[in-house]
Amino acid sequence: MMGRIDKPRKIEWVSFLCFAIIALQNPIWPLWRFGTYLSFVCILILAYLLSKRKNRYFSKAYTLAVLLLFISFIVIQQIRQFTPSSFLYFITFLFVLKLSDNEKSQTLSYIGYYLSIIITLSLPCWLIHEYVFSFPQFGTIDISALKGIKDTYLNNYLFFVTYPNASFPRFFSMFDEPGVLGTLGAFVLCANNYDFKDRKNIIILLGCLFTFSLAFYALTVVGLILKSIKGSVFKMVFSLFLVFSLFYTVDYLLKDNETYQLAIQARLGEGLENSLEARSSEYTNDFFDKFIHTPESLIGIGVKNAEQKGFLEQGNSYRIFVIKYGWLSVLAILIAYWSLAYPKNKKNLTLFILVVLSFLQRPQSWVAWELILFVCATESYNNGKKIFER
Repeated sequence: MMGRIDKPRKIEWVSFLCFAIIALQNPIWPLWRFGTYLSFVCILILAYLLSKRKNRYFSKAYTLAVLLLFISFIVIQQIRQFTPSSFLYFITFLFVLKLSDNEKSQTLSYIGYYLSIIITLSLPCWLIHEYVFSFPQFGTIDISALKGIKDTYLNNYLFFVTYPNASFPRFFSMFDEPGVLGTLGAFVLCANNYDFKDRKNIIILLGCLFTFSLAFYALTVVGLILKSIKGSVFKMVFSLFLVFSLFYTVDYLLKDNETYQLAIQARLGEGLENSLEARSSEYTNDFFDKFIHTPESLIGIGVKNAEQKGFLEQGNSYRIFVIKYGWLSVLAILIAYWSLAYPKNKKNLTLFILVVLSFLQRPQSWVAWELILFVCATESYNNGKKIFER
């Protein structure tokens, strides 16, 4: 088990590149203009460094994933519209298993410190702004290009951003939406084994709680429950009791909070299916219900056609991903993460389940940052033997 991540003593450049890709593809507002492009440069440098290492043993599932990803995202989608990002993500998948255990640990350490520092700076300021007195605003930021939605702006308060005229307050920190911090935080906490003896993880937990991101709440509760299933029956029951006690304590403390009522309680009351439907528009849902019964649903209609039909501005759910890329691409991604979750111990399977659940509400698993974070979070040892030991 990785346990608590120690503070890195010196910069490991491969680990730093991995961290930079994760941070740049989940950029804070000062990086919005160039973060994505800079992450692509980091991917190329990382691929060059890792390409010099000898090939290791790959499973049949990994080989199948390479084939399906190549067909789905390189052949089929590139014929329709050239997208360099898919090539770079495919390259990431080819080389990511060459990361050493130390590099994985260092990457998690970097991202843990990064998130905890950002939340430490932004959360107190946001709380004061919302509940004590308003901070001075430093203009607005146009994120229309970043979000793919016209006339989308955020109020800039330097240490945090907010939506103008939001119906209820949510903590964005410096990210473009609460779900970015919530999803990233959920994976980082799981990667660090929910070790709340480490202050960094407590800070990340507090920051993510105030995002009121249903994804964070759901992924964290599921992760804690799965982590609790271990040892004797008594230990398991006691651990589950602690998890549900924590959940009900949070629910009790926030029960009178309007944001919590609307963003969490109301959506949980609607049920999973209705909550997922609400992630996309009625127009998208009606199209999807008919589309999945056609042969075209196997390979999707392509990003360009989806944009022309207006789907890219109609929410963010797995349905839009299927419309764009098809079921073959979904299968390819699932097999890809399944092949990376080796050995199939409890923590790796927990991470795989979290990826699937996250994909349903925010289908961004085909990105370099999540591939890298997933591999860095997976356990590399099984009964004292390394993954690739024959």
